[in-house]
Amino acid sequence: MTNRDVKPLINEFFCDEDKRLIQASANLTKHFYQLWTEKEAVAKLINTSIFTLLTQSSAELNIKHHLKTIILDDFIVSIAKNNNS
Repeated sequence: MTNRDVKPLINEFFCDEDKRLIQASANLTKHFYQLWTEKEAVAKLINTSIFTLLTQSSAELNIKHHLKTIILDDFIVSIAKNNNS
């Protein structure tokens, strides 16, 4: 995670549902990066651009792909796998 102002990025890149989740969290920056890394993990799994996934809610992606996120200090790692495997 970086110390950048993520508020403009939230409004530009995330769907309304994810915006509400991020803005309601105790740590806006950490939640932003968690959702971003989850979407990156799915993008790599299905071999697509992250920009095709930003309009989908994280809840939808978690239904389609099992997501696991590990947060340790300022590092966030997310893993995605197909639910059928």
